Amino acid sequence: MKDLKGVLAILLFFAVFVITNRYFPTVYRVLQTTAFVLLELYLLYKLISWIAYAIKRKRDNN
Repeated sequence: MKDLKGVLAILLFFAVFVITNRYFPTVYRVLQTTAFVLLELYLLYKLISWIAYAIKRKRDNN
């Protein structure tokens, strides 16, 4: 059920993009920029957490 909700959320996300691209091009550009910034922040968070995990693991081994 959790996977289904995730798939539906992604489909809804893309549906909003398609609808706004067709009828509201300015809103589409704002949404596109916002989504890109959020994706970059998420990837930065993952990178920092991966580095922190590696440092913690190295510290625990010594």
